[in-house]
Formats: sequence, structure tokens, C-alpha cells
Amino acid sequence: MKFILRLGIFSILLLYISFSASAQFMAEAEFNILKTGYNKIQVSRTEGTRFNVVDDGNGNFDNKASFAYRLRVGYRFTNRHNVFGLFAPLQVSYNVNFDKTTRFFEETFLPLVDTKVNYQFNSYRLTYRYGFVVTDKARLGVGLTGKIRDAFIEVEQNGGSSKKSNVGFVPLWTYGI
Repeated sequence: MKFILRLGIFSILLLYISFSASAQFMAEAEFNILKTGYNKIQVSRTEGTRFNVVDDGNGNFDNKASFAYRLRVGYRFTNRHNVFGLFAPLQVSYNVNFDKTTRFFEETFLPLVDTKVNYQFNSYRLTYRYGFVVTDKARLGVGLTGKIRDAFIEVEQNGGSSKKSNVGFVPLWTYGI
């Protein structure tokens, strides 16, 4: 509840800042309720057991809606030079009961025991975009984005857990119309 209250206050402040700031500064906040349609997991490819944390076909999985948000700020230095930053965290937890013995990463998990699967895919981006065409009616720009992804999948059961993490850099082209 505290988190939702803080998020609401932050949203109001962000809206106030975006309306009172000059045209060169921008800020956006996006709030979502999400429910995953599927999330098939197998770690490792050779020894791991493939499972879908949303539905195993036997009704042993609890797929509840989760809350997600994205925050984006940007600044236009001149009429052509733009810089943006994006923070997009995503964390989803599932309560599951495997119908068979399941191997994930470095551990084996028992069937028909309360199990928690945590999934995270946080994204941090920094973008530079140059406006090639800038008129009163149109704007066209091209640039580069550096993305850092901070991801993990963790399976917890009876006080034990196994976690597969991945942090990496992804270069991206960007364009704006």
C-alpha cells in the first residue's frame, strides 16, 4: 500500500513538472496491469526441465495480474539534439505446484510442493537522437540507444532456491517521427 501511495504522489509531481517545464524538457510515466499469457522456462537447455509458469495444463499454476511501470525523461538541447533516459522495471512472481520433478539450473524441485517462481526483466536505456528533418509540421530523427537489461529467473521451494541471472548491454538504433 505504501508503494502505491508513493507512486501516486510521484505521478502527480511528475505531471506537475511536465506541464510547468519548458518545451525542451519532457517526462512520461506509464502504468500497467499485466497478466502473462505464457512464460516457458528451461535452464539449462540440456539438463533442465521445460515448464510454463502460467499453465502446465493441469491447473497447478497461479497466474495473477502484476503491476508494472515505465519512467522516461528527455531533454532537447537544440532544435535537433535530443537525449532520453528510460527506466522500465518488470518483476512478476508465480505460485506453482509442479506436477513432476523439475530440474532448474543447479537444483531439482519436488512435485506437488508449494513453489515460487520469480521473474525479473529490468530495462535501463539512454538514447541520443539527431533531428534530420525539423519543421513546424514534421520531425524526423535517427540515433542510438544503449540498453542495459538486468534479468533473472529464480525458483524457490522449502527454503532452497536456484537463480539464473543475466545482465547485458544491448545497442539499438532509434528513430523518431
